[in-house]
Amino acid sequence: MRYYTKEWYDLTLKAGVSDYFRRIPDQERFTDEDLERIYQWSLAQEIAEEEAFYNEPPELLAEDEIPDGADFDPEDYLVADLDENGEETDFRHPASREEFLAYLASEQAREMAEFQARPPFDPAETIELFRESYEDGIAEPDPFLPDWLYDKVDRRLIAMRVLPAQTYDKLHAEDTANLDRLYHFQEWIDEADEIMAEEIPPEILDGFSTAACGNIAGILRAPESLTLLFVDPDGEDGPVGYEVVFEDARILEDEGATVEAGFDEDGDFYTSCDLIAWEIFRDEDGFAFHLFFDSEGQKYLTLTARTVRFGAHPVSQ
Repeated sequence: MRYYTKEWYDLTLKAGVSDYFRRIPDQERFTDEDLERIYQWSLAQEIAEEEAFYNEPPELLAEDEIPDGADFDPEDYLVADLDENGEETDFRHPASREEFLAYLASEQAREMAEFQARPPFDPAETIELFRESYEDGIAEPDPFLPDWLYDKVDRRLIAMRVLPAQTYDKLHAEDTANLDRLYHFQEWIDEADEIMAEEIPPEILDGFSTAACGNIAGILRAPESLTLLFVDPDGEDGPVGYEVVFEDARILEDEGATVEAGFDEDGDFYTSCDLIAWEIFRDEDGFAFHLFFDSEGQKYLTLTARTVRFGAHPVSQ
């Protein structure tokens, strides 16, 4: 059974969209003057929120929030030095709780000093971003919003992220149903994770998890095998390549996910495909793998394999 489905993914993208809208009173018709007034009101709300966030002091840890004695594990914490430019460097684990507390006190004092020395809030960037967002919303419909919303409401209101009360309530009710459906999906996914943890050897789960933390770089199909290539561009000593080889493989479903990947002229890694989710279960042929890709649309690749092998593959920039 597949748990990470297209319906699940669609719900993760669309559930909660009403949270991005403000509710305004209903009226029979919105004139251009009304829309200009609402634009200025919406912009003022955005500026007020950004200013409040800008003026929020840094959240500081208290000493008693740091475990003491045997409960303090240095591997859970990092300390660093400051270079001549005031940038942190030489990250490492502290030798003791006392070293971490000294670092924490120094770092928090620096953060608070920077906060207190900040210039007054300038709304110019917020005004520009709001204008750009509005113009983009006019030019292109939001793919995460239901089609009926554009049939019912002036697109200019949607672009301002405001909705008349009745329309907002309908969208919010739809949201609530989607979130409830997503909650049930999550229950099934949690059950699937428990099954995987019980039935799948840890070396397979760990190997796949490690590789899948990178970006998908290739899907190599062969008559009796399939290989996935991954690249972690942020490896400690440079980009790291991983390969996952499914041996004695039998493809059950293949919707044609493809990958174009590499490094651009600036040395940044790019890929045309994302591995959205994966599942592994026991099967009479060994193991069953459900792979879910975003590759010019959502696409499944399901296969069985007698064994799966993990290794490295060379990466050249």
